[in-house]
Amino acid sequence: MSIGSLFQSSIVRNFAKLLSANVVAQVIGLLVYPILTRIYAPEDFGLLNLFLSIGGILTLISLAEYHYAIVLPKEKKDAVTVVQAGACLLIGCTLLVEISTLFANSIAALFNSPRLAVYYWAMPIYVFILGIWNLLNYWYIREKCYNKISTYQLSQSMASAGSKLAFGFGGVLAGGMIYATLIGPIVSIIIVCLKGFKQHIQPLFRIQSIHDIHQIAKQYKNFPLFATPRSLLNTIGGNLPILVLTPHFGLAEIGFLGMAFTIAFRPINLVCSSIYQVLFQATSERVAQGKKVLAFIRQYLLKIGGISILIFSILYCILPWIITGLLGQEWSSTSQYIRLMLPWLLFVILNTSLSFLPDVFNRQATYLGFEVLYLGLRLGALIIGISLHSIYHAIAFYSLAGAIVLGIELCWFIYMMYEHDKNTKEDSI
Repeated sequence: MSIGSLFQSSIVRNFAKLLSANVVAQVIGLLVYPILTRIYAPEDFGLLNLFLSIGGILTLISLAEYHYAIVLPKEKKDAVTVVQAGACLLIGCTLLVEISTLFANSIAALFNSPRLAVYYWAMPIYVFILGIWNLLNYWYIREKCYNKISTYQLSQSMASAGSKLAFGFGGVLAGGMIYATLIGPIVSIIIVCLKGFKQHIQPLFRIQSIHDIHQIAKQYKNFPLFATPRSLLNTIGGNLPILVLTPHFGLAEIGFLGMAFTIAFRPINLVCSSIYQVLFQATSERVAQGKKVLAFIRQYLLKIGGISILIFSILYCILPWIITGLLGQEWSSTSQYIRLMLPWLLFVILNTSLSFLPDVFNRQATYLGFEVLYLGLRLGALIIGISLHSIYHAIAFYSLAGAIVLGIELCWFIYMMYEHDKNTKEDSI
């Protein structure tokens, strides 16, 4: 198969399904934020960012990364067993998070944010909902039901945005955005699961034996042993600015910073997750069939890298005007944070969509080493910023550390594919 026909076939069609929904979801977000920033205070956004940062870490732990293994088994029965193994872990971890609500005041005190204690009761619900969707998401990837994923992304964005507006206009400003964060995915999961329940969801309820679940868990033990610590370090590292800087600079400043991360990463995550999910399935299939992968991945990197550099160059010049016009003059510092992040964001785009490669080539242990280095450098960068009493220096050094590590990591990704192709007899893709 030629490169041209490959990119004109199922990969592009599936990517287009996901991307079209993501673009609409992003537009909804852009339309809503100018209203939200004029209803809610920066402190409300800071509280939401802190809640999501903690919830993201707990959600990751709750599945031990077994959801990524759902696409790997050849037999559908084994994939169902992986889903059920992940569900068992999720239920157990959700119960532990529920117990942690007894210590809500102590947890809030760690971040010098008493308001967190008031809404920490919602954390187990958030963790369980996101865990369920992570399992369903990769089940749908395996089943090539990309329309289901698109439906979730679009409906979740609409439900979340609508709920935030409704709570805001209804006067429920304290915690309104946290409530909306729960409502969005609940509504979307119900919508996605109702249609095609018998075909896609019912098989997941065919209970497997404890022995089968234990065996499948052992078969994919590299995910909890190596992928989970690596992802945990990555998630902690990604949330470090919120977790580490909140006690020193307060919820209002974290609200401005959190908005910068939201505006910067929302389009990146939406687009890259679409590419990731399609390339993960396509690359896994090609590797299993003994086919080469580097050529079409290299073509993707050159195209997406060139487009990103052009867009970022333009953004650097017009960001202050866009942010103040979109969010209001009060949010001007948000544009400065995004400017500081742009070099790092370029590598985030390139690396995120290919982060499945260590799982495909069973190199999770090495990937874990990268995450240890990544976390250490970023933590050091933030500490330097705190010692200088400057949140801007903290983010500048944090972004520089990220760009350096991800640049090295990208070279490693390319080397893994080169090694695979060198040992593959196929002459063309």
